[in-house]
Formats: sequence, structure tokens, C-alpha cells
Amino acid sequence: LARRWRFGRDMRNRLAVDGDANGDKGSASAAYWLPENSRFRCDYVARQIAVKSEYALTVTMPERRAMLGVLRSCPGQSLPRQ
Repeated sequence: LARRWRFGRDMRNRLAVDGDANGDKGSASAAYWLPENSRFRCDYVARQIAVKSEYALTVTMPERRAMLGVLRSCPGQSLPRQ
């Protein structure tokens, strides 16, 4: 329960976004949805990796491939801290 509480309040998960974009994304992983604006993709993927690492969440092979594909275009991207 404490882990779920921390996850829900993790600022890396709390971004102000357009309602339509948020609805389009739903619970889809990077394998199935990336921000339409490619300038936000590096940060988006870095946030996902940081959160998944922090909470020991799984990454599917399609998701991993998608994330690596994005990160190839931003080699200097760092993972955000909470």
C-alpha cells in the first residue's frame, strides 16, 4: 500500500498534458504510444525508465525496443530524479 501511494504521488508521473493526448495514451506503453511531438519523446521515455526502475516494474520486449529506438536519438538524456 505504501509503494502504491508513493507511485501515485511520484512527480515523474504527474505532468500537465493536453486532455486529448492523455486520453489517447491511456495505459499504453512506449511500444504502443509516444508523444506526437517528437521533441518530448526523449524526456517521456527517460521518465518511464526512471519510474519503472524505482518501482521494479516490468518492461516488455516491444516496449524495450521502442524505448531504445527513442533513446538512440538522444544519447545525452539523463533520467529525472523524483
